[in-house]
Amino acid sequence: MTRRTRHAACWLFILLVVLLSGCREIPVVGELDDNAPVALICFETLDDGVSGVVYRRVNRFEALIGGSDKPLLVAFYQLGDDVNTRVIPVLEQMADDYRDRLSIVWIDAAREDGIAQSFGVEQLPQFTMVEGASLKRSLVGYDEQGDEKLAALIQPYMVQGG
Repeated sequence: MTRRTRHAACWLFILLVVLLSGCREIPVVGELDDNAPVALICFETLDDGVSGVVYRRVNRFEALIGGSDKPLLVAFYQLGDDVNTRVIPVLEQMADDYRDRLSIVWIDAAREDGIAQSFGVEQLPQFTMVEGASLKRSLVGYDEQGDEKLAALIQPYMVQGG
């Protein structure tokens, strides 16, 4: 084998590896990442046996919405907003309470402005219910009655049991 042939074979191998690696489908939900601009808040048991609420990076938001077999609560927020300290514990409790009946997606509206615009976000926080890939109802803002209003927003979409 000549040097030129080996060089060509090497480039062909590299090209093949690149092409084949591009064929792998990116998972809809990825690694643990509490700083992801789009995160699924969910309750799960990790490999080390510890259970609790975690944040997983959403790699393909449209696929998550289109493929969900349960209602989604999509929560848009602004990084550094004081209201987040009141909202986050409520969403995490919902992720625990409704773990088999509701998916919760936490979206940084500034970092994901395209998604925010497609949901018509004008004021933060905004909470929107999505069912069957269709936007249903939204709650804008989070005041003193925010916990009750958020519970009322999701309640019509909760199936009994689970």
